[in-house]
Amino acid sequence: MYSRCRSTEDPVAADRHVISLEVISGGSPALVLAYAYSKSATIAGNRHRRRVVALHFANSVQVKKLGVGPANNNVYLVTCPTTRESVVIDASAEPDRVIAAADGTKVVAIVLTHGHRDHIGALDVLRQAFGAPVGIHTADKAMLGEKPDFEIADGEQIRFGRQALTAIHPPGHTPGGLSFFHAPLLFSGDTLFPGGPGATAHALGNFAQVIESIRGKLFLLPDETFVLPGHGLDTTIGLERPSLEEWITRGW
Repeated sequence: MYSRCRSTEDPVAADRHVISLEVISGGSPALVLAYAYSKSATIAGNRHRRRVVALHFANSVQVKKLGVGPANNNVYLVTCPTTRESVVIDASAEPDRVIAAADGTKVVAIVLTHGHRDHIGALDVLRQAFGAPVGIHTADKAMLGEKPDFEIADGEQIRFGRQALTAIHPPGHTPGGLSFFHAPLLFSGDTLFPGGPGATAHALGNFAQVIESIRGKLFLLPDETFVLPGHGLDTTIGLERPSLEEWITRGW
């Protein structure tokens, strides 16, 4: 069952306006998505509304999604609702907004999907504000200004309270690219977006490798997996899987 209702109350932030509340059930537990929008931003000459999304997945995890910076990066705060311990995924920009979103939680780790500058621009400020250790894959650690506190391997568990994210290493966008999985949510970093893989036309990119990572790792996940990428809008594995051969043919 899928339903939508209008709301003027924002459970995410008092200064933002929720334009819709979506309840997706038919599974157990239900998934509730509350969409909130802040001021518009101009990105590549186009107007976009930056989005904050709270995903309440029953008693499992709570997710806040913040669209930040000139490249519309997504920063995620994933919280155990029982203990209020949380993990920040990526440290892109606008640290004050990330700090505000984390109010009422204890950030126990900052994990990075990769080392590109637009994903680590607020790292120093957030590291100091939260006093939390920073983790990244070994192959991308040289891209940081300072040594990470820990290195993240494929399959490693990032624990927060009674919950954990499972790290997946899908190289291609960068050699040390990471995604993080907590069923039914995949934080894909810049590996997978609506409509294709992340960019590989740069020094560290490898198109054939990112395609194999998507095919052999991310597309092994169930169709109903929600994909929350490093920029922009969300998608699902089931929506993207049929397009793989098209992406290969076009070469990007």
